[in-house]
Amino acid sequence: MNLMGKHIALQLYGSEPNELLVNGIREIGGSVDIVAPYIYAGQEEENRVAAFIDRLALGEIGMVAFTSQSQWHRLQEVAGKRNLQVKLTEGLGKTALAAVGPVVRDQLEQAGHTVAVMPVRLYFMKPFVTEIVRYLEARGLK
Repeated sequence: MNLMGKHIALQLYGSEPNELLVNGIREIGGSVDIVAPYIYAGQEEENRVAAFIDRLALGEIGMVAFTSQSQWHRLQEVAGKRNLQVKLTEGLGKTALAAVGPVVRDQLEQAGHTVAVMPVRLYFMKPFVTEIVRYLEARGLK
């Protein structure tokens, strides 16, 4: 397989990256970003979440993909603790939002945010990623 110049997002189902896979992708020319959608920032990582909110407010983030209600709750919790609610709201208004399903979509919309991407009928990771790719391709961003 030729991955020369390709950028790969590798989704983890825990917290430990698969070093063998990551190194293999790199060896055949790909670059890797590790994504851990099922890990939520703890207290020690709160600074990183606050920095993410700052980047949102600056319009530096193209899309935020929400895979669970608890992700949204954690983002709100950090924004509240750090007095970043206005930045969070402004940033999410500048950013395309994706929701894995109607429960998460409804939660975001009840908070006043618009969801741009959601699978039509199957609400798990593969259809979610497929819809995100379609959205990005339609905008020439893939």
